[in-house]
Amino acid sequence: MELTVWRTFVTMCRLGSLSAAAAELHHTQSAVYRQIPGLDRQLGAALIERHARGVRPTPAGEVFRRHAVATLDEADRAVRAVREVRDGAFDRPLAVGATPSLAAGIVPGLRPEPPAAPTAPAPARGPEGRRGPPHVRRAARPFTCRASWATCVTGGGAG
Repeated sequence: MELTVWRTFVTMCRLGSLSAAAAELHHTQSAVYRQIPGLDRQLGAALIERHARGVRPTPAGEVFRRHAVATLDEADRAVRAVREVRDGAFDRPLAVGATPSLAAGIVPGLRPEPPAAPTAPAPARGPEGRRGPPHVRRAARPFTCRASWATCVTGGGAG
């Protein structure tokens, strides 16, 4: 199965029209429609039904469309990632702000970077001179991690 056929199918479903899909994809209507029977044969089910106002996915087509959209999105991300590596943009800084326990679970191997100066102001005092409720108080020491994107992806240590 080719992703170009999947993209054609998803575009046709999104637009609900062969002619609109053909125009967006810069193909003829017949070239767009000819791709669908091959996809039907490969999957063993009819994916599109034609009606007076255009086309719509069958129940099987709707199931396939949802998976095809996710697959195409992931394929696009993969292409962008490869281009970033090729262009040298892959190893860019990534700042993560989180509590220590949350950060340890999300990105193992990162260590807290101590703040240069206190960043949390003194807790606000109410009219009676008391601090606010515990759930409103700010943390005494914020947590910041720094690592490169490549380090986070490959699971290496902090950078």
